[in-house]
Amino acid sequence: MDMSYEFTKAPEWLALLCLREGVDPDVKTPFVSNRVLYSRLEENYPEDLVILKDPASYKIERPPSAGGGFAEEMPLLTGDRADDATFWLRVHHDRIVPQNERAKTAFSHMQSLMDEIADNSVHLVAGDVFLINNWKSLHTRTKFKAAFNEKDRLLQRSYFKERSYLPEGRIF
Repeated sequence: MDMSYEFTKAPEWLALLCLREGVDPDVKTPFVSNRVLYSRLEENYPEDLVILKDPASYKIERPPSAGGGFAEEMPLLTGDRADDATFWLRVHHDRIVPQNERAKTAFSHMQSLMDEIADNSVHLVAGDVFLINNWKSLHTRTKFKAAFNEKDRLLQRSYFKERSYLPEGRIF
């Protein structure tokens, strides 16, 4: 998930435009439905939901490019039903620091379920656009070996907020 390190400013939509496929035909863009992940947590680890919703259970380390330090406290999960669940995860899970053993266990359960339910079918080729509702699904990229020869995969990302949040003068 591409999220702002400021909890309330996360973009609702993300578009990934593939400009170049790259030399690795096996690199994928797996994604996970928040609804499915919430349902699986509710079925298998219902006790984890309250932990994932607790802003004090985790600290989020900001990378140096975002000022370093820790982001404001925020839950990893909001919503009380599968249909309105949003998982507020960062690209690098190693920057999500559990603050106790219960939080560490809940995070581990969630990661395991994500691996089980991820849709690994998306391989972007030049010209593809992958539009993601950032509040309803998670996405990542599989590992690949960069060639550093101007033939690597090249994506352009754009973020969008819901139209009603934009000033009228900015819509053309």
